[in-house]
Amino acid sequence: MSDPKSKVEESSLFKGVFYSIEEELVYLEKNFLFKNLIFSEFAKLEEVLSFLWKSGGKRLRPALVLLCSMLSNKEPKIKQEHYTLATATELLHTASLIHDDLIDSSIERRGQSSLYQEIGSKSAVLVGDYLFSQASYKISSLENLEINKAYARTLSELCLGELKQAKILFKINESLKTYLRKSKYKTASLFSTGTFSAGILNQSPSRIVLQNQAQLLGFFGNYLGLAFQITDDLIDFGKVKAKPRFKDISSGILNIPVTFALREQGYRKEITLILRKLGYQENSKLSLQEQPQEIETIALTYNIYIGAH
Repeated sequence: MSDPKSKVEESSLFKGVFYSIEEELVYLEKNFLFKNLIFSEFAKLEEVLSFLWKSGGKRLRPALVLLCSMLSNKEPKIKQEHYTLATATELLHTASLIHDDLIDSSIERRGQSSLYQEIGSKSAVLVGDYLFSQASYKISSLENLEINKAYARTLSELCLGELKQAKILFKINESLKTYLRKSKYKTASLFSTGTFSAGILNQSPSRIVLQNQAQLLGFFGNYLGLAFQITDDLIDFGKVKAKPRFKDISSGILNIPVTFALREQGYRKEITLILRKLGYQENSKLSLQEQPQEIETIALTYNIYIGAH
């Protein structure tokens, strides 16, 4: 495997807000992520996990866990339990990506072949299930009921998010409320649970913790997760190696730029014609009326994300 330090440094994220925990992230890569997951009788699994590890990623979710653990601790020292929590969070995220690629028939992930393209669909499903189970095992090892419940709820919400997205595929007129709810389940939920749980792990009877601190960290994670999804939607219209242009639109996913563009009467007719050529159908039950509360939420979450960079 390649040098863990080089994997951390290659991400632009760590030139900014996460630079302060660079050493901790290297330690996480070297000693926790995809470590101790292999049984000797399944040697083939080592190759698969090595493939996943080399595929990289921003490690944003575990980085947030570690950062929030320092933020909510009296002493800026990360406990072993937080490394376990960060690892479980990344394993859960990786497992969801494996299943997402299968559901969406995505042949690439982060500029290289999706796992199911390498080992077949059935094997990829099993690897995803295995990572889900390992994440659950690591969470249960923390012996914290609140964290167990939070991650169980998140796993359920990840599934609900996929079901909600499947329900509105190739549908025009997706409401902002529907978009935010789907994005909360598919993306923001894991952000929120990770940041919330980082605060929970620092609570103990022997020290006074800021009231509702863990909940506040959870709210922060939720808004950052929503903003991350909005930014990812914007990337769909840019030129990024890791993601082909217009992948969302061509897959039947009406992302946020198009959702807002449809509310402009001067462009609605032309955009609708383009979407119909791509196989979209209008949903007459949904209204295009402005929804100030949802628009305000989107503006707030995006500003939070930009501010963090």
